[in-house]
Amino acid sequence: PDDELEEMEAVLRAIQPRANIIRTEHGAVDPGEILNTGRFDFDRASQSAGWKRELQHGHHHESAADEHGVTSFVFESRRPFHPERIARLFADLPDGIVRAKGFFWSAGREDIAMGLDKAGQSVRAGPKGTWIATLPQAQQERYFAARPGIKEDWDDQWGDRGSELV
Repeated sequence: PDDELEEMEAVLRAIQPRANIIRTEHGAVDPGEILNTGRFDFDRASQSAGWKRELQHGHHHESAADEHGVTSFVFESRRPFHPERIARLFADLPDGIVRAKGFFWSAGREDIAMGLDKAGQSVRAGPKGTWIATLPQAQQERYFAARPGIKEDWDDQWGDRGSELV
């Protein structure tokens, strides 16, 4: 575990060298350690952007993905997962998956949007909310008015049901 922590810290330092890294369990952090610390300096951050360094140097540096094998992808589907199969998958995710999150549709639970949150060894999957398609028409219309993009992905039969896992 200490080797894994050191590897994770190396990845974080590659992404943000000036970050204050706080080791914690289950996100238990004193709010005073992260809120209103005065550590963020917009001018300094804007002057040290990675893209700016790339343009100034004119040559390639290894990224965190190159150096540490950190990659990501998004899985999207409009079909429900088989509940037993997805439960088995979440119970035995490969060790290489360090972080995963999102929502998914489980067959037989057409009224409930399920959520996934994985960080390190901690995996939580369970009800996240209701699908907009299950709401009364008047409430659906309020959602559409506030966020018109919802209609773009709306399925005539299943509404907003689907899965998006990162």
